Amino acid sequence: MKQVPQKNQWHKVEGLHPHFTLLYLAIVGSSLMFLFLGFSFVFSLIKSSAPVIFPKFFALSTIVILFGSYVAQQLPANFVKDDATRMNLNLLLLSLCGILFLVSQLLGWRELVSSGIVLRGNTTGALLYILSGLHLLHLLGGLIYNAVVLAQVKHMRADPIKSLLIFSSQYEHLKIKMLVTYWHFIDAIWVVLFIVFLFTI
Repeated sequence: MKQVPQKNQWHKVEGLHPHFTLLYLAIVGSSLMFLFLGFSFVFSLIKSSAPVIFPKFFALSTIVILFGSYVAQQLPANFVKDDATRMNLNLLLLSLCGILFLVSQLLGWRELVSSGIVLRGNTTGALLYILSGLHLLHLLGGLIYNAVVLAQVKHMRADPIKSLLIFSSQYEHLKIKMLVTYWHFIDAIWVVLFIVFLFTI
């Protein structure tokens, strides 16, 4: 009896779409990279006597990305309800959240530069830039994918037949779920980074 749940779990893994499998593998790889760099940041902070400030705009980034995660969570329900108008609105809001996150990160880096923390001469400061910069690159990837889906939804709204085909497609539903999963991933990574920065700097 104890082996049944294990078999069910294996069936779930084997039943994953190849694209979703690749996404999960990429998420695991990226998570390990952030974990390694995060430990390096903490260790360098312990050993270093050079001061590092906590950028206040990083708090704004956290609020923005959490709201973006809430918006993204609505997308699968919009798809199931064939609600292209609502999907379009939520995708636009998600894009806006991504852009606001980008701006707040740049303003946070500006705070660091103003306090004399640059990439050279301060290992801890450099790792702070690298960690937040790598996360920003992941976010830009999500924004590009979001833009592709948004363009598709706009075309779909203009063509009822195309709309019917897309809303009845399991693969299109999968694409939406992949977007949501990826956004939750970059959300979770940033929240962890924010907590590390907040309680160690």
